[in-house]
Amino acid sequence: LGGALGDHPLLESLSVRYCSFGDDPRAFSAMILSCNNVKFLDLRNANIGSRGAATIARFLSSNPSTETLNLCSNNFDDADADVISRGLSRNNTNLKLLYMSNNPISESGRSALLRSIFDASSLNAVVDSNHTCELIFDRMHTVHDMVMLINNFTPPDTNRKRKVVFAIHDALVGSSDFGSVEDVPVQLAPEVLGLVQFGPLRYMSSRLMYNYSLTLTYEMFRRWLCSFLGGKSSTAIDVSAR
Repeated sequence: LGGALGDHPLLESLSVRYCSFGDDPRAFSAMILSCNNVKFLDLRNANIGSRGAATIARFLSSNPSTETLNLCSNNFDDADADVISRGLSRNNTNLKLLYMSNNPISESGRSALLRSIFDASSLNAVVDSNHTCELIFDRMHTVHDMVMLINNFTPPDTNRKRKVVFAIHDALVGSSDFGSVEDVPVQLAPEVLGLVQFGPLRYMSSRLMYNYSLTLTYEMFRRWLCSFLGGKSSTAIDVSAR
């Protein structure tokens, strides 16, 4: 099967549900690693678990043409979610939808996957996140779950800019551990302030972010000024598109 898939230049959709790949991880590896040209890949109810998670991460990190990957109703746990999340680094720029419903994944596993698309630990981490993929779980009704849909704009650069605004907002209002606002070099002030001031209006759907834009601009000026007067050195942080 792997050889046939690899030699097929026109196959764009493949469904292998109920194939119980968990019983033969080598067959699963040979199959999925040959799907580089498949845009829609349906692996629901395929009995895939920990032994297949690493293969999926390897597949995703190779940046195949796959735009939709359905992994619902398998045996992935929190550790597997963390492994799969590593494949959703910024190296993958093609996947748009990842379905993970009906797997034994708790809030911990969801958080690991969320960090792959929005790591707000620093501005560099935000920029290096995946900006194309939306994560789909069952019962997505909390604010935390809704963030998994943050990559719902095209082009991906728009999603990157929205995340920068979100991260700076959370840092300034003290709702996150992201605390490096003062370390943003003054040379980058025009771009960062542009995102803060105009980003909510142009890139956000939330009126709340628009109302905060002026406050964020003032607060960033205040922190930069205090840092400058205090003689604090700045480390280079790149928030430009990569």
